[in-house]
Amino acid sequence: MPFALNTLVFDSISVRSPIFLLTEKGYTYRTLFDRSIGRRGIDGITSLEFCSAEAIKHCAMTGMGIAFLRDMAVKAELERGELVSLPWEMPIFRSLPRWG
Repeated sequence: MPFALNTLVFDSISVRSPIFLLTEKGYTYRTLFDRSIGRRGIDGITSLEFCSAEAIKHCAMTGMGIAFLRDMAVKAELERGELVSLPWEMPIFRSLPRWG
C-alpha cells in the first residue's frame, strides 16, 4: 500500500484517524480494502474517494493521507522514492472459473 508519510504502525490499536485516499467503490482493490478493514475490526475510518489514481497519488505525495492503489499504478513513484509501500495482508479473493 503506497503512502507518502515516513512511518506508520497499522493495527486496530495504533491507528489514530489516518485519512485513506481511495478509489470509488466498485474497483476490485477497493472491495478488498473494505473487506480487510472490516476483518480487522476497524470502524469509522476517515477516507476520501477519488475517480482518478493520479489524483490519489498526488494527494499522497503531499502528505494528505494514505493511498491505497495497485502496485502497477504507482510503480514509477515507488522507483523514484516519491511513495513508499507498506505491507498489507489482503483477504483471499478467488475468482470462479467461467463455464460455457
